[in-house]
Amino acid sequence: GPFPTLVLGHGYIDPRIYTSGRGLAREQDYLARAGYIVLHTDYRNHAGSDDDPENNIRFRLGYVEDIVNAALALRASDLPEIDKSRIGYLGRSMGGGIGYQAMVAFPGIFDAYVLYAPTSADYADNFNRWGRVAADFANEVSKTYGLPENNPDFWANISAINFFNQVAEPVLIHHGTLD
Repeated sequence: GPFPTLVLGHGYIDPRIYTSGRGLAREQDYLARAGYIVLHTDYRNHAGSDDDPENNIRFRLGYVEDIVNAALALRASDLPEIDKSRIGYLGRSMGGGIGYQAMVAFPGIFDAYVLYAPTSADYADNFNRWGRVAADFANEVSKTYGLPENNPDFWANISAINFFNQVAEPVLIHHGTLD
């Protein structure tokens, strides 16, 4: 060392069946063998992590806090093996969407981002695709914030896509067979 370090954010896995470290095992192994330190996050409400009953209605923004706190802990660490000038983020699917949020809300936390098949950077897109099918959740969102068609300003302001002009770090997105 010191070695470059990656924080990994997995895609959606039902917290009721999630086990610690699950979701990016192939990538964890490959990256560690390639000379990276790899920190795979167990988001709140997953495995032995803290419980956050408000996380879903807060659009899982707590997961963003979790990856940001992981990076901050690595930067504050006294471990000489960590190259603090090279701490990146790799997120897949939902973890990619979390990366979008982190890069616009917390500039400079990560030195680079790699997003693999990320969810949309537009929260209305994600809600329309996955949130509306969960009736209880859709009703709670509607009562709390309004639906995208009724409160477009709210939905625009929580969507990273509208703040990409603030991104300063390099970003690599893989989202298709021709990428």
